[in-house]
Amino acid sequence: MMSIIVIYMTPSEHYLMKSFFRLVPMVIFLYYAALQMPTKKRPVHFLVLIGFVFSISGDAVYYWPVFEFILAPAAILNGYLFYSIGFLTQIRFSLMRVLSIIPIGLFGFMIIYVLFQELEQSGTEFLIFFIFVYALFAIGMCWTAFLTGNKWAKASALLFVISDTIRSLSHIFQKDYFDLLTIFTYLGAQLLIAYSLGTFSAKNKQVYLK
Repeated sequence: MMSIIVIYMTPSEHYLMKSFFRLVPMVIFLYYAALQMPTKKRPVHFLVLIGFVFSISGDAVYYWPVFEFILAPAAILNGYLFYSIGFLTQIRFSLMRVLSIIPIGLFGFMIIYVLFQELEQSGTEFLIFFIFVYALFAIGMCWTAFLTGNKWAKASALLFVISDTIRSLSHIFQKDYFDLLTIFTYLGAQLLIAYSLGTFSAKNKQVYLK
């Protein structure tokens, strides 16, 4: 909470301070994720940790001028990619989980359509392309999380999608609280995915939902 408050209240020109306080909870979450790993580790544990490292590298330059538009998103997308690959190693097929792509895809299409309609008139073609790619990665990661059936992975993926949605909408609706909501949901997603590492080896069936 202290990191979120500092990030939200610190002026944008103090990007080093903002970056530091954004990294603090992420490093703690990485350590927490390592503690959650069981003695008998699976590929998903290593893949998610690699994704975490990519996410941290993106967070390190998230507020830096220039880097925030190229390196930070690229690193976070790589994090999504490794999360997705890790989830794919834990797939538990069921018809309901496979069909979850329908509501996830429809939601993604709706958000992309709204953004395209608003941004097309402003001539920001690069931003449109970037949002489209970002949405594809987020939707794919969310679907793979649902395919695992792990409720903690699903919850973290949904928070990631919510965070990315708010961040995308902030390009259209200039609201002060959008930045706070974005980082709050983003850090919540990272915390849940860190916790999920300890549940992929759990024999408790309550961890896995339909």
